[in-house]
Amino acid sequence: MPADSQKDPRSSEWFNEDLKEVPSDIRNLLEGYSGIAPNQIVPHVLKLRSKAFDICPYPCIGQFKFLILTLSGHPLYAEVVTRMKQGHTFLDFGCCFGQDLRQLVADGAPSENTYGVDIEGPLIDIGYELFVDREKLKTTFVVVNGKIDIINASAFFHLFPWPKQVEACCLLVKFGRPQPGVVIIGRQMGSLTPAEFPSLIEGTTGFRHDPETLAKLWDEVGDLTGTVWKTHATLDMVGIMGKGDSKKDAKSKPAWAEPNMRRMLFTITRQ
Repeated sequence: MPADSQKDPRSSEWFNEDLKEVPSDIRNLLEGYSGIAPNQIVPHVLKLRSKAFDICPYPCIGQFKFLILTLSGHPLYAEVVTRMKQGHTFLDFGCCFGQDLRQLVADGAPSENTYGVDIEGPLIDIGYELFVDREKLKTTFVVVNGKIDIINASAFFHLFPWPKQVEACCLLVKFGRPQPGVVIIGRQMGSLTPAEFPSLIEGTTGFRHDPETLAKLWDEVGDLTGTVWKTHATLDMVGIMGKGDSKKDAKSKPAWAEPNMRRMLFTITRQ
């Protein structure tokens, strides 16, 4: 998303100036995988977060949400790691800096079997700086068709209205192998009252699902692609402003927040 040329993006309510500490799992990743000294982690993250936000001023970057390694907390994660060690392939759709990919690799997945896709190329480049692994990571950051067993699609679908979500899901179907067992996992913004809500770009909307509407979406995708999918989704308050988080001042509350907003974790399996 391009920055507004008339306004400094850092003046946005989406930008938190300070970072006193990082979550323990990302700290362990930056220390153990990237080799960054413990006392350099916070300044390192601050420097590259600000660099990224100046180019791509998304709330997940400005508010440090990318520091939450959601994939490793997904109920299917242990199975994902096991399958990766058996030679399966993995696609992170909307990978941002590739933070979840790096955790997967640190947990034993061969990086040459991992793929990342994002609409913002600069974030992929900054990811190499963030994790100091340009020379060792063998992840392929390109579009690949029909080769993927496991796809991670986090913080992506909720950016778009229902019809665009259908288009994106149909594209994901093409990425996956044409056989049962392909799994799409991830997180996105959901709601107890599913509907179109204002999105990041003024005048646009993004559909926030509950488990029932997510199932209907994938029924539609299945009809269009001649495939069958089983969905499982949960809603929780993790990372939602105002509850289940540390106290924050009113300035940090996003303009697009609404009281029924929830985090959704989902698993979508091809039958």
